[in-house]
Amino acid sequence: MTGPVRSPERIGIVVVNYGDPTLLEQNLAALTRAVPGLRTVVVDNYSSPAARDAVTRLADAECWDLLLPEDNLGFGAGMNLGVARAIGLGVEQVLLLNPDATLTPAALDVLSHRCAEQPMTMLAPRIERPDGSLWFDGVDLYLHDGTIRSRRRREDHPGRPWRPG
Repeated sequence: MTGPVRSPERIGIVVVNYGDPTLLEQNLAALTRAVPGLRTVVVDNYSSPAARDAVTRLADAECWDLLLPEDNLGFGAGMNLGVARAIGLGVEQVLLLNPDATLTPAALDVLSHRCAEQPMTMLAPRIERPDGSLWFDGVDLYLHDGTIRSRRRREDHPGRPWRPG
């Protein structure tokens, strides 16, 4: 699964920004420049006029769809707003990305292909620290109470995690 990402215009990237958009410039811009056509939605949770101006200039330069709520909505509500916009733009797959995350086009391609194979599956990438050590390798979703918990501690939690059909 290497090579160019298939149908990048059908993939929506949603990022919630707060404060200085330097992380967006360092991380998100590299991805969207490498994969032209991605539908990229940035929700700026208001922090200051200067930060709002900076993220607006960056989004304009990078051709990202920018949402500017009047207040700081919080991360979850910001993501919900961004996902709604991405779906309105016609995407079929949505990737929620933190501003400090670096995602290669190859990793995006793998996630996109896996999602296409099982469209009702929630996917999460393996996340490594800069030194290569493991930071995250997935979670279990418990439908009875909506919680997510580390798979590495599965034996510590009652209930059965959700698994796709």
